[in-house]
Formats: sequence, structure tokens, C-alpha cells
Amino acid sequence: MVTGLTALFVWLKSAPASAAMVVSPESGMARPIVLVDVRTPEEYRTGHKEGALNIPVDEVEQRAAQLLPDKNAVILLYCRTGKRADKALEVLRKMGYSHVENLYRSEM
Repeated sequence: MVTGLTALFVWLKSAPASAAMVVSPESGMARPIVLVDVRTPEEYRTGHKEGALNIPVDEVEQRAAQLLPDKNAVILLYCRTGKRADKALEVLRKMGYSHVENLYRSEM
């Protein structure tokens, strides 16, 4: 599984997140991939990964239902060091999102 995720992350670096899909090994069904930058709007404006949504970590709980309606989508979170993405990951998992990963931690 880790090898597959690593390959997916490498592929994502060259593909817009809005167009990315992944096929679930369990169900064989395609799931959308949503890239979420959990840094501040100011940090996001200085540069971000193409196609990434900006949901600051302190707004994830309030804005997730609206901006991330598919709880089965593959959601890849990132920030500068991975710490804020870890916090957002915990929040989203408690809210019932089933396929959430910290992009920073997964690349290590």
C-alpha cells in the first residue's frame, strides 16, 4: 500500500489535483483526489501546489462539509512542515472522512 501511495504522490506532482482520480484496490471504483493546503491564506498566496484548495487548519472543521462533501474521496493534506496537516487529518477523520493522508508525512 505504501508503495502505491508513493507512486501516486509522485504522479500528483505532475498532474492537476482537480483532474486526479485513484482506483480503490478494495472496490475497484475510482475516487477523486482532493489536494488541500491547510496553511494560512497568506502562505497559500505566496505559492501552492496546482489545483489545491486552501482550507486553513483552524477552519477545517467549519468548512469541510461545504468544501469536501465526498467523505470517501482521497484527501491529501499539506502545509509547510506537516504539523498543521496532522491536526487537520485528525479533525477530518473524527468527522468521518475515511481516506485522508498527510502528504508531507507520506513522502518521507
